[in-house]
Amino acid sequence: MRKKIIAALTAALFTCEAAGFVPHAAADTNQIYVTSTAELKAALTNVRAGDEIILKSGTYEDDASNGKWRVFEAAASGTPEQHIIIRSEDPAHPAVLCANQPEKKCVMYITGSSWEIRDLKIQNAGKGIFLAKSEHSIISDCEVCEIGDEAIHIIDDSSYNLVENCFIHDTGTVNAKYGEGVYIGSAKSATEYGFACHYNTVRGCRFGPNVSADHVDIKEYTIGNLVEYCTFDGTGIKGENGGNSFVEIKGNDA
Repeated sequence: MRKKIIAALTAALFTCEAAGFVPHAAADTNQIYVTSTAELKAALTNVRAGDEIILKSGTYEDDASNGKWRVFEAAASGTPEQHIIIRSEDPAHPAVLCANQPEKKCVMYITGSSWEIRDLKIQNAGKGIFLAKSEHSIISDCEVCEIGDEAIHIIDDSSYNLVENCFIHDTGTVNAKYGEGVYIGSAKSATEYGFACHYNTVRGCRFGPNVSADHVDIKEYTIGNLVEYCTFDGTGIKGENGGNSFVEIKGNDA
C-alpha cells in the first residue's frame, strides 16, 4: 500500500510540473501576518520570493476617496521553487478584500509571476482580481462577488496560470455587458495590452448565479486555454453585448 501511495504522489507531482504548476516549498517561506489595510499594503510593497502573507479574519478595504484605480497591488515575482503566497489564516472565516466602490477600482492587481492567491473573499469593487504579465500563478479557493464588471481577468501576456475551486457570482452589477466571471486575454480592438495569454486553466470553479455576461470568455489570439470540471448557473445572465454564454471561445486550441 505504501508503494502505491508514493507512486500516486509522484505521478501527481509530475502532472503538476508538466502543466506549469510547481508546488511551493512551505519550509522556505517567511510568514508575514497582517491585520490591517495599511499592513497589507506595506507587505505587498515589500514582498519577496518565498514570502507568505497571512491575513487575519476581517475586512481590508481602501478609502474610496483616494482616487487610486488599484486597491491592492504588487509587482514582485516569486520563483518556481519559492512562490509568493497570500492567503487567509482561517479559510472558514476568510479575509475580505474590497474597494467599497463598485463603480470603480480593482481589488487586487498582480503583475508578478509565481503567486498563490488563496482562501480570500473579494467583493464590492469595479473589478476583482487581475493577473497582468504574470506566469505560473494560482488563484485558488477564492470567492469573488458583488463586482461591477468582471471578476477575474488574466490579461497582458499572462500565461500558464491556474484558477481553481473558486466561487464567482454577482458580477456585472454596474456594467452587465462587462460582467464576465473569468476573462482570458483582450479583445482584438485593445491597444494597451499584450494578447499572448496562453495555456491558462480554469478548473473546478462554480459560476453563478448572477454572472451577467459570459461565465468564461477566452479572447482571440490566445492559445491552449483549458476549462474543466466547472459548474455553471445561468440565472441572471443579461445577454448584453453578446454576453450570453457559459463559455465563449475566440482563441485557438482551447
